[in-house]
Parts: sequence; C-alpha cells; structure tokens
Amino acid sequence: MATSSGKWETIKALFESAQELPPEEIPAFLEKKSPDPEVRAEVGRLLSEYREAEDFLSTPPVSLVPPASGAPVQAYSPGEVLGERFRIVGLVAAGGMGVVYKAEDTQLHRFVALKFLPAATARDPRVEARFQREAQAASALNHPNICTIYEISKHQGQPFIAMEFLEGQTLKRLIGGQPVKTELLLNLALEIGEALEAAHAQGILHRDIKPANIFVNQRGHVKILDFGLAKLVGESSASDAVHSSAERPEALEPADMALSLTRAGFAVGTVAYMSPEQARGEKLDARSDLFSFGAVLYEMATGKQAFSGSDVDSILQAVLERHPAPAQDLNRHLSGGLLRVIGKALQKKRKHRYQSATEMLADLRRVRAGRSWGMIASAAAAILLVSLLAFRFVYPQRSHALTEKDTLVLADFANPTGDTVFNETLKQGLAVDLEQSPFLNILSDEKVNQQLRFMGRSLDQPLTRDVAGQVCQRAGSKAMLLGSISSLGSHYVIGLKAVNCQNGDSLDEEQVEAARREEVLTKLHQAGTGMREKLGESLASIRRYDVPPEQATTPSLEALQAYSQALRNRYSKGDAAALPLLKRAVELDPNFAIAYAALGTVYFNLSEAVLANAATQKAYALRDRVSERERFRIDSSYYGIVTGELDKEAQTYELWKQTYPRDQTPHQNVALYYSYLGRYDDALGGYQQALQLEPNDAMNYLTLAGTYINLNRFDDAKATLKEAQNRKLQHDLIPWISYQLAFLQGDTGGMEKWSSPGSFDEGIRDYMLGSQSDAEAFYGRLKAARALSVRAIAAAIHSGSPDRAAAWQAHAALRDAEFGDAALARQEVGAALQLSSTKDIKKIAALALARAGDTARAEPLGNDLNHRFPTDTLLKDYWIPSVQAAIEIARGNPAKAVELLQAASPYELGGEPFDFDTLYPIYLRGLAYLKLGSGSAAATEFQKILDHRGRVTNCSLGALANFQLGRAYALAGDKAKAQAAFRDFLSLWSNADAGLKIQREAQSQLAQVSD
Repeated sequence: MATSSGKWETIKALFESAQELPPEEIPAFLEKKSPDPEVRAEVGRLLSEYREAEDFLSTPPVSLVPPASGAPVQAYSPGEVLGERFRIVGLVAAGGMGVVYKAEDTQLHRFVALKFLPAATARDPRVEARFQREAQAASALNHPNICTIYEISKHQGQPFIAMEFLEGQTLKRLIGGQPVKTELLLNLALEIGEALEAAHAQGILHRDIKPANIFVNQRGHVKILDFGLAKLVGESSASDAVHSSAERPEALEPADMALSLTRAGFAVGTVAYMSPEQARGEKLDARSDLFSFGAVLYEMATGKQAFSGSDVDSILQAVLERHPAPAQDLNRHLSGGLLRVIGKALQKKRKHRYQSATEMLADLRRVRAGRSWGMIASAAAAILLVSLLAFRFVYPQRSHALTEKDTLVLADFANPTGDTVFNETLKQGLAVDLEQSPFLNILSDEKVNQQLRFMGRSLDQPLTRDVAGQVCQRAGSKAMLLGSISSLGSHYVIGLKAVNCQNGDSLDEEQVEAARREEVLTKLHQAGTGMREKLGESLASIRRYDVPPEQATTPSLEALQAYSQALRNRYSKGDAAALPLLKRAVELDPNFAIAYAALGTVYFNLSEAVLANAATQKAYALRDRVSERERFRIDSSYYGIVTGELDKEAQTYELWKQTYPRDQTPHQNVALYYSYLGRYDDALGGYQQALQLEPNDAMNYLTLAGTYINLNRFDDAKATLKEAQNRKLQHDLIPWISYQLAFLQGDTGGMEKWSSPGSFDEGIRDYMLGSQSDAEAFYGRLKAARALSVRAIAAAIHSGSPDRAAAWQAHAALRDAEFGDAALARQEVGAALQLSSTKDIKKIAALALARAGDTARAEPLGNDLNHRFPTDTLLKDYWIPSVQAAIEIARGNPAKAVELLQAASPYELGGEPFDFDTLYPIYLRGLAYLKLGSGSAAATEFQKILDHRGRVTNCSLGALANFQLGRAYALAGDKAKAQAAFRDFLSLWSNADAGLKIQREAQSQLAQVSD
C-alpha cells in the first residue's frame, strides 16, 4: 500500500473520476476501481458518510485536502483574518483545482470565496502562472453570468483569488439525471451562451465547459466557473491534447496536471465534453467551446451525457467517431428548433458547427420566441396569453410573494366546462402537487373544515373565491390560490392566481393550455411548478421535489375524482363514509398508490386488519410513483401496519420531520413511538409540538390528553379535553377517552354522561359498551361486565366490523381467565377466532388460553405468530414473551418465565395506545416471582402497575394488582403492607358479585396476616 498521502490522493481521484456518473452507478464503479482492500474499505466508509460523490467533492474531509511533502494543507480557522480584510468563515471545498474558503470582506461587508492553490503545487512557478491566468481571464470578463473575480493576493506566501461567493448548485446537480424543463433550459442556455459570447469577444476560450463548471444560483441565474484552463485564442499548450491510455499522464505540463480535475490529468466527465479537435490536440478556437456547450445542452435536454463509455479511451472514441443517441428518443417533449440547435452544435467538423456564440444565441432566442408564441393556440386566447408572456419576459421578476411561515388556502376550481370530473379533481391534483414542496404551507383540510364550522357553514360548502377568502382571513393565512379551467374549442385553458386574502391584491398568476382532456393534469403540474417559483420557492427545491400529479396520483381523472370525494367524506363524515369511494378509486386505477395508502389507513382505523395489510402492502409496492411527502406516509404505514418494525417506522418519521418540519404527522408519530417504549415524558413533548403546528386538529388534543392520563396527570388531561371542546373540535374517540378519565377520577356522574345515548357517535358504540364492561369488571361485578361485553360484540358486528367484535371477545376471554373461569375463557377464545384470526386477535387468544391453563392450544398459536411475523417489534418483544411466560408459569417453570420476559423490558410500561390489556409482562413477572417465593421482587412488579394507574385505567389488572401485592407482602413477611393491599382490593370489590373465588381468597389471606 502507498503512503498515507498517496492513499488519499488515490481515493480523491477515484471520487472525482466518478463525478459524472449517475448516482446509482457510483458505488459499483468505486468498488471495481479501488486498487486494494485498504482503499476499498476507506471508500466504503466515505460512501456511508456522503450521499453522492458530488457531496464528497464539494465538501470533502479536510484530511483529503492534497498533502505537500507529507504535511497537510495550511488550514485556516473560522475568525482568522487574511490580508487584513478577509475573515475566514469556514472551509467550502477542496480538490485538485484548489482549496476554497468562505470569508467575510470586512471592508465591503460581503461574503467572498477565497481560492488557494493546493499546497502540493503552490510553489511551482508554472502552476502559479496558470493560477494567475485564471484570475486574469475571469476578471477581464465583467459579465453577470461569469463568476466575478475581486482580486488576487497572497497570504504567508500562498497565492489566493478572492471571488464572488455563490449559493445554489451546479448545473450537474440540477440536471441530476433527468431532463431540465424546457423553459428553464432555454433561460439557462441563453445565459451560458451570453457568457461565452462575452468571453470569446475578449479572445478568451474556456476549454472546460461542462455542467460541473456551470453554477445556478438561488435566483436561477447562471455563473460560469473555473477559468483555470482558459487560454487566449491562438495560444497553444500541451494540455490541448488528450493522450491515449498508452501514454503516461506525466507527459503533460505540470501546470496542467496541477489544475486538472484528477491527479491522472483527465476526468472522465471532462473528456466527455471535449470537442473532437481538442481531443486530437489541434489548435482551438471559439467553436471548441460551442461543441462543449452543445454537449451540455444535450444533457440538459435528455438527462444523459452525449458521449459516454466505460473508460477514457471509449469516451474519446465516442467524441471522435460516434453521434449521441437521438435526443428526441430520450425526451419526446423537445421542440424541433431546440433539436436543430443541439444537432448543429455537436457537428464533428468545425465548419459545419456554429461559427460563433452570437450565431448560436440567435437560434436559441428564436426557439424561445417560437415556444412562447406556440402557447397561443387560438385567437380567443391570444390577447390574454401575449399579455401574460409580455409581463413575464419584459418586466423584472417581482419579489417573493410568500415566506416559509405563510399559509396558503386552495380554493375550489371554477369550472364552466360542464365536465363535472374537474370539480374536485383539479384541486386535489394541485394539492398533491404543491404539498410535495417543503416551502409552501398549504392550509390543511382539517383547518379549512374548522373555519367552516366557525362560520356556521356546511363542510360540503364549495370553497368559492368568497368563501376561500373568508377562510383565509379567519385562519390568518397570507394568500389564497384560485384555480380555473375553461374550454377553448377542443382545448382547455387552466389558470392559477395567487391573491392576498387580506386586501385582494393579485400576487401572481400562471396560465397554460392543454390540447386535450388527457393532458390537463400534466399541464396543471406545469402551472403549479411555475407558481411555486413565483411564490418564492427556490429552483433547487422545485427540482428536487417535482413529481407530476399524474404520476404522484393517477392519470385517470375519474379515479382522482373518487379519491377526492373520499377524502372530503372522510374529513366530514368519518372513515366509513370514505371507504366505498376509495375502493372505487383503486378499481378505476389499480396503480393508484396514495389511494391504496388511504384505503389501508381507513381499514386500519376500522379495525379491519387483514384488509388494512393488503391495501398498505399494495401502496408500498407502488411507492416509487408518489411524491416525497406521500412516500413518507406510505413507508411509515407499511412499517407500522404490515411489518410492525417500530425502529424503521420511527426513522421514517425522523426523516419526514427533517424534510417537512411543519408537518404535524411525523411529530405525532415519533411521540407515539416513545409511547410504545413507555417514555411518556418524551411523548408529551412530541404531541405538544404537533399541537403547536395544528392547534385546530382534534386528534392532537386526544393524544395529548391520553399522554397526560398515562402520566397520571388527570387534571391536565381534563383541561386539554376542555380546550378541544371550547374550540368546538370533534373526534369520535373524545367521548370514550372522557369516560376513561371520569373513571380514573371517580367521577360517576361524568361516566354516566359520556356513556349515555346521544353523547357519542353510533360508530363507537362498541367502544363505549366495552369500557363500561371493563369498569364493571374492575369492581368485581362480573355478571354485568359479561352482559355489556356481549352488547359490545353485537354492536361491532352490527357496524360491520368483525375484527373489532373479535377483539372484544378475546379481551373478555383474557379477563375471565384472570378471574379464574378457565372453561368460559376457552369458549370465548373459540368464538373470537371464529370471528377473526388476525395477529392482534391471535396474540390475545394465545395469552388467554395460557392463563386458562390450556397450554396445548396456546403454544401453537404463539409459535405460529412468531414464525409468521418475525419483524413485528411489539409482537416478538412484548406479546410473544408474555404468551411464552404464561405457558411456563402454567407448567410450573417460573424461572424460565422471568428469563423470557427480559425481552419485554423496553416496552413493558408502554405498548399500543388505548390498549385494553396493558402491562401484562409486569403482571406475569410478578406472578412468576410469587411462585419462586420472592415476595419482595413480586411486590416491586405489582407496585409498578399501581404506580401507573393512568396506563392501566379500568383494565382488570389494575384491581388484581392490589390482591397480588397483598400476597407478595405476605410472602415477604410484611404483614402491615399486606393488610393494606388486601383491604384496598376488598374495598374496590365491596359491591362485587357474591361468591367470587378471588374475593374469598383475599378475605382469607387478610385474616391470616391480621393475626
């Protein structure tokens, strides 16, 4: 292996040689090209730290800055002042072309970039001469599309250039393997051409025009970089030639070696943009830069390099002998005029190519003018469109209309076409399109509905301009976006207009034309993209989050209409009302990913686990079709509903939070993850943050109140629910959680209020009956509890939810097993499994059978679950250990039970929210310690249950823990505490059914410890 410095040089060269490859091909390329295991291992480590090779090239580790004589490059620390005026801010990049720092010009109060020579070459006079040439060439070109050079100076003998500091991205990054939209392509191409025209007018050739040397700033304007290889027309240099692989790079001038992009002298990407005459080492003129410009245009238009190959020689052969694949085959939307410009620029013979940048610019301007006039499809639209284009291209761009903190209300589309499919479809398509933007903050449907309620309007109220304006004002939003579609012969004209809802002023507008009905969604996306830019979003952000609605949703207008109506029904009437329309949407388009995702969520909320799994799996299989935001939704649902992988679900939400920090959903669900771990203080913070983001979302109050209950902060929970009531917020489960809270506070009047008919929606009647059943059982009134369970099961069946009915039946079986009625418990397990056999039913059924002593049936059920769901975190680390521990207790192996329950320790205080059977690992561990004769250890476990009364609520374990605690203290010899525990239990069961076995045992043992 080479020296350490040699290793870094090798690694850097590998990354740089890969910079023009598609991102997905880079890892394999680096693996193949790494010369030995040590380099390969280091490359693997760096790939794990940098998402792409370009990230490595733009901000590499300081340790990779080229060394000089074994010593690192002189590093400058933030705050250090160079040349008495430049204060270092930080390192920006390092590579063969130099080391770049961001600095503050303390005299002119602006940021600058300071570019130093690599230390390894800084003392070479020829290198320094080339460095000065770069500064002189660029500084001689005072042009808005060429990076400005302020001065050249030295610090401690090291020369540096002070130049304009740019923020944005390279054209290479902007292209990112995808065609650039034609309008943006033409705007950028004209600016590149104007910069070359200015350079050539001064007799300066760039000689290295490629996407990596073209920068697009945050305002979308071009800056050409890196005149390090520039030369005057007529000047010759050995570096004009590219040598074959048989010739060693040492034949090049050292100056060219130092300033080329790889230590070998050639970067694959650079070769791919060279003109044929440059590749042959011939004398160059301006037409060489124009060939390179043509290669850049080709890549912008197609997303692919014009000339490619497996190595330098094959790329050189392509440049010299082959024509690129027809651009129209890679992008069918390219105009004939643009194709002609690209074709002429890439002619192998100079005499057939553009003879000057001015000539090429003239053709590009004609292409753009033709595109603009081509938008005028009929005389009826001519005046409107010409005015729009004149405003767009003649007047300067106005300041940004919105900031990231502003919210935007989407109005319904005005639709005089008579085609009702557009009524809700276009708004939904536009919403999906705009919501992928991290910049725009669309007012949620929940917030819109809340404002409609405040206004006393129906949730079915069309959001016309007037109604949207009122919603916008009441919600404190900055603007509303008005949409329209109208017929123009067989064509459609789609318009978007952003309006300040406080004063009615127009902020900006977009208008596009679709030649036929099937193109409407595509053109809507075009208008939406234009509006995103006009409202203030950066081009880089638009480029990154730019999935068209026909891909992100569906190309079927009818399917999108059904989906839109389903969402409206869900927000106004609940999950059940959305179900048939979502089913209709996926019937119309079997590849409608986000409709499957919504269908999976609705089924999950309706406790239809099998159907929820199937729909969510289908969405996950289609997730590559959706926007970034929707992909987060689908991935998190898949891990939560299908695989049960809590860690992956939490990681997805963390990424979601980083990408869309204003979304409440990831905050809610990261908090839910903490609830699974029993970390309720951490969960509280997440739910509070979600509430700040969406203060009118009833679910935020529900989850926050539930967390306060888990923390035994009952008064805070009550105040939270009161606040939701004051805001007139509604949610199906608010009566249910209010009943639970009233139970915990001993408020019998509140329990009667919330459980009385008319206090809750019919859709949760089974929840209310089930809670009443648990309350009766908690106090030992088992006959009443069983009667209420029967009613809860019937109510669930009546509402069309056999899974929920099975859940109530299995829960009743487990409860009866704990009260000692093993025969009844076994019967109830059989009834539950006849209704449903989902994993959630089976896990409770297996535990109930184990607690009833039927280990022969419990064990196969548990083993089957363990085999079929190996990734489900809560199942394998909470429920399966509980089932197995219960089996071992029944078999007389309590030590084994304690061992098995170790896996449940991280989750034993948590579990699923609003779960009916909680803290079971703790309860079973306490029973195992009792059988082992360890009273003190058992007491610790049962006390945990009593200390977490809010988590237990009215689960029977909350009452039974008092009885078991008494047994534990009696075993430990603490009679006083044993007496107190037995009395607490008997007090709870003071009105229990007569003759219950547990009650008799408690009375007997109380008598024994009272002697």
